[in-house]
Parts: sequence; structure tokens; C-alpha cells
Amino acid sequence: MRTVLVAVRAALLLCIGCAALATGAEPWCNTLLYDGGNYWRLRVPVEIENMSNDALKGTHVRIRITSSDSTSTLIGQAVGTLRVTDANSADLLFNFETSAGQEKRDGTVAAGDVIVVPATVAGQSTGKIYIYAENPDAWRPPSASDFANRESSLKRFFDGWLGRRGDPEGAEDRVKTRVLSPEKFELKVEGADEPWIADPEWAYRVPLRVRNFGDENVTGRYFIVNARRIYNRLVKLLGFRAKPALRLIDPREPGRAIAISGSLTEHLVGSVFVAPRTEQVLWLYISANPEAQGRSPMVNFPHGHRDLGWSTTDCRDGDIEAREAQVRPLVAWSVNSLVKVFREDLPLGNAPREVKVHAARNSRRAFQVAVRSTSSRKVRIKATPLRSANGDELPPPQLAMFQWMSRSTTVQSRIPITTG
Repeated sequence: MRTVLVAVRAALLLCIGCAALATGAEPWCNTLLYDGGNYWRLRVPVEIENMSNDALKGTHVRIRITSSDSTSTLIGQAVGTLRVTDANSADLLFNFETSAGQEKRDGTVAAGDVIVVPATVAGQSTGKIYIYAENPDAWRPPSASDFANRESSLKRFFDGWLGRRGDPEGAEDRVKTRVLSPEKFELKVEGADEPWIADPEWAYRVPLRVRNFGDENVTGRYFIVNARRIYNRLVKLLGFRAKPALRLIDPREPGRAIAISGSLTEHLVGSVFVAPRTEQVLWLYISANPEAQGRSPMVNFPHGHRDLGWSTTDCRDGDIEAREAQVRPLVAWSVNSLVKVFREDLPLGNAPREVKVHAARNSRRAFQVAVRSTSSRKVRIKATPLRSANGDELPPPQLAMFQWMSRSTTVQSRIPITTG
């Protein structure tokens, strides 16, 4: 049986950021990996009873998806978005199979499918696991079998992790499972529909989603944003030498800029009040003018604030928004061939519309043209011969389209385009 690796970390590592669902309830885990910036809104608890005196050490427990119990809430969910944790919110290895026993990593959950998890339960005791679902942005995790074919030592490691050889003979026959009622969790979103500030100098903005999964107010905590993703997209708009001004706004106090620390090339750190079970959206405004009026005060928080034991809360950044939306239905612009262009990237205000190439005889030079549409449409691309200022002509360049597939496959395809 193959084993699916849900998260590449030690199986007994506790989720520090998991928040209590209610008083006395097990925590709701919001730190599972490959979350796509979102969180899981449904989980199905499963009790595992060990009826023997011997401890279970990775015994394979099979949980069948059926319409007659709470696993029916998993039917229709994308298989790659499922996660399994123990009662301490630690990611667990698990396998997902069809009713015929074949490994299933894509598609949706169907009645008759089986989740196989390794159970670790003391003798004459009951343990609990959770099956998490309803995160449409979650990425499909890698499988142990992806690596086992290349490195047999990894396969032995995963086999040992499951503890297949540590169980007494017939251990699976002395295990009873009971599916409990499903549990739902949803954050209240505040500030997501905030209008733009009046000053047109602040041409771009990024939503920062600060989340409080707990039942108490978050105050005095710091949130940390990995700003590299923002920076990588921003330099395509403002240039690599730009030193933009930043203005962090809380929609509840739009006239006051929040003090922040750090830089766009590393991390940004700030502090904000967030109500229980709430996603508070802050807006990070960006201006190409480094001296723009109203920018946020920059303070110096000590480096290594996590090592100092400071309490932090979950924060995720969204996509860059432009004050001036794309007007024309189809735009094209030239981009350095070494720059990755994503679907969310916006064209520069002064983006070049032509490609200039300097090349020696019998050499090759690459260039890149980005095409962005406001709606789905068919686009025909035609390459004409290259002409110099003196009228010399070269044959049309060879073109290729780079199409990004879904995140569950993360495969880049190179599709030739006919020139002429």
C-alpha cells in the first residue's frame, strides 16, 4: 500500500497556531501545510478504540466513506484538499483509496472510497483523529511514493514512520472505529469591502487578512507578513530600483496609518486588534513616491521576535489591486525573459509595447510578451520578420506559449505556436 504524505514534518509535531473551537473542545487546526492561503471549514471526528491490551503502533485503520454517517459530508470534496490530524492537531500520513483498493490522489471523494490512517492508541484506550475538508484553495500534498522510486532510503523511512512492523499480529481485528458528528468553523470577515482612500498617489493596494481563530480578543499580538510575494509582483509594476512608500490602513480607523516594521524584501510586522473568530482585513497601500504623504511610521522591532517569545497571530496577504482597472479588453506588453509573469500580474503603466533585441550573428536571444484579457477569449499570435533600422530583415522568431496548469499538478507545459 502506498502512503500519502500530508505534510513534510515530524508526525508528532504540535500545531502551535491551532485555536480552541469552544470551551473544552479540541483545537481547530489552522496551520496545516499547503493551505493555499485559506483554511479548512469542516472536519469529521473519528474515534478509534483499541480493544486489546497491546498498544497500537501505526496500525492501519480503514475509514469508509458512506452516505449513512458523517463521512457523507466529505462526498464531492477534492481528494487533494483533505487532511488528517490526530487529537493534538499533528498532521498524519494517510492513504486514500477507491472501493477497489487503488490509490486515489485526484478527483473528488465518492461513496465507497476509503481513508487509511495509521493509529497510535494505548491498550484498552480510545484515541481520536480528525478529517479536515472544505478548503477550496488547498494544494494537493506530495506523496511518499513520489520520492520512494528514486530514494529507497526514503521509502524505508516512511515505512518505519508508519510502524508497520511494530504491531502485534492481528491488531487490526481488535480496533473499532466510530464516526462522530461533523464540526463546522467559519470566520466572520470584516473590512474586505473597504473603498479606496482618496489620495490618487497611492495607486496599488494589497489586502492583509489577520485571522483570530480563538474565542478571545486578539490584542497586543503581532502579525507577520512574508512580504517577498508582494515584492516579487510589485517590482514588475514599479521596476527593480523602486523604493515605494507603504501605508497600512485599518478600515475601522481609515485616517490613521498603522506603524509597521521590516521591509518588502523580507517581512512586515505590525499589531492590530481582532475580535474572536474574525478575519480582519487590513489594506497595505503602495505608492511609487517614497516620500508620499500619509505613509506608515517605520519602527524597529527586534530581529528574531519569534525567538523572544512574542505572541503572533495568523496573517495572509492577497493579490495586488490597482486603482485604475484595465480598461482595454486585451493588452500586451514586453517583459524581461527572466521575469515570471502570473495570471494576477497587472501591466505596467508605461509598459513597453515593442521588443528590442541585440544579438550577434548565429546567436540566440530570448524575449517575453505578456498578454492579459478581461474575459475569456481566443487570441491569435503572429510573428512577423524582424527588421533593423537599416531595413535588414531576419525570419520570424520561434514562439512558444507557456501555460500554467492547476496548482494540484503544478506542471508547466510548453506549447509550440506556428510562426508566419
